[in-house]
Amino acid sequence: MPTFTLSWGLSALRFWFGVMAAGGGDSLVLLQLPKFRGTIMSLKATFMNLGMLLASVAGGIVLNVYNYQTMALVLGGLGLVGTAVWILLVKDPCKLQK
Repeated sequence: MPTFTLSWGLSALRFWFGVMAAGGGDSLVLLQLPKFRGTIMSLKATFMNLGMLLASVAGGIVLNVYNYQTMALVLGGLGLVGTAVWILLVKDPCKLQK
C-alpha cells in the first residue's frame, strides 16, 4: 500500500463487507433450517476456527520459508480451490430435487 491511510480505509471497507456477509449468511442458514440451528452454528464455529488455525500456520510457514510473492501465489491458488469447492460441492437447497 502506498499510504497508511489508504491501507486503513481499505481494511475498514473489507471488514464492513465481511460483517455484512457473515450476518446475511447466518440469517439465511438459520431461516432455512431452524430445526438444526444449534448444530449448524456449532459446526460453523468449529470449521471457521480450524480454518483460521490452519491458514495462520500455513501462512506463517510459507512467509518464513519463502517471501511475500510466494505467499500471494499460495493465497491465490487457495482462492481458486475454494471457488471450485463452492461451485462443485455446495448444494443449493432452493433447486428442485430430481
